[in-house]
Amino acid sequence: MVAIDNYTDTKKEYDIATKRLQYLEEQIKIQEKTVNDLEKTLKEIEDILKDLTGIEVALFKEIIKGTSISKSVETIAEYYDKDVRTIWRIYNKKIRSRIKKLRN
Repeated sequence: MVAIDNYTDTKKEYDIATKRLQYLEEQIKIQEKTVNDLEKTLKEIEDILKDLTGIEVALFKEIIKGTSISKSVETIAEYYDKDVRTIWRIYNKKIRSRIKKLRN
């Protein structure tokens, strides 16, 4: 009887280990996809930042931090002592399309 009990326990342990391995392989695939998506997003942001200068960079960074666009415009206008309309022009001309591209 000992051999049969040992076989049964070993078989159960093997089944559990196999299922655990399958789960871990799935998790690795999920993490690899997440890493690849984040790398792509970082590359896109870096490419955008290369094309921007000064106030444009500050405004873009403020927006991607999660601050609303209106609040970002006000914050940057105040920081650089510029008129809010000037910052809105910068946003509409240089940043708006890039933000939309990132969000898609």
